[in-house]
Amino acid sequence: MELDQQYQKINKQVQIGFLAQEVEALADSLNFDFHVLSKPQNKESTYALRYAEFVAPIVKAIQEQQGIIEQQKKQIYLLKKEVDLLKKESKKVQK
Repeated sequence: MELDQQYQKINKQVQIGFLAQEVEALADSLNFDFHVLSKPQNKESTYALRYAEFVAPIVKAIQEQQGIIEQQKKQIYLLKKEVDLLKKESKKVQK
């Protein structure tokens, strides 16, 4: 396969990812030193992201979210029990 055909094949594939400039803007707005970003060194070079370094912060964020979810599940369970109890008491008062 010649180079032009390879490029056309790759170009047709759906590509996903982050825009490095958006990652930079977000990190700057949070005053967060994010080491996954490589800034251009000159006019010919481009931004780059080191995706492997995203793993640890993403895992930590998911763990924190899961803790919040578990707390909310417990709170919902307790609130449902309270509502059920109040419904029962309300029915007793109405009789």
